[in-house]
Amino acid sequence: MLQHSENATSDSMHNVGVKGVSRTTDFPSLPTEYLKDLSQRELMALNDLNHLLDELGPRFKDWIGREPLPVDADLLPSVVPGYKTPFRLLPYGFRPCLRDKDVTKYRRLARTVPPHLL
Repeated sequence: MLQHSENATSDSMHNVGVKGVSRTTDFPSLPTEYLKDLSQRELMALNDLNHLLDELGPRFKDWIGREPLPVDADLLPSVVPGYKTPFRLLPYGFRPCLRDKDVTKYRRLARTVPPHLL
C-alpha cells in the first residue's frame, strides 16, 4: 500500500495507520492513493477530524465524495435534552429583525451566489 513511507502500516481490512510518537492511529477505509501523498502531520489531523465527526453523530454510509465522511443530519435526534439556545446580545443600534431594504439586498445577493454556498 504505502511503500514509500517507513512509518506507515496497513492490514487486510484496509485500515491504514501511522506510527506516532506514543500511539498508532487507524484510518478506516481511506483510499491509499489519497493517503500516500499526505505527511504524518496531515494524517494525524485527518484522524483527529474523523474522531471529532464520530463524536458528533452517525456518519454517511453511502457517501460518494471525498474523505472524511460527513455527519448524516437526518439521523440526528430532533430534540437534544437540556440544550438551550445561546443568548445573543446585539451591538448598540442594531435591530433584532431585518427591514424590507435589507431583505431585498440579501435576495439580490443570493441570486448571484452559487446555490451550494447558501
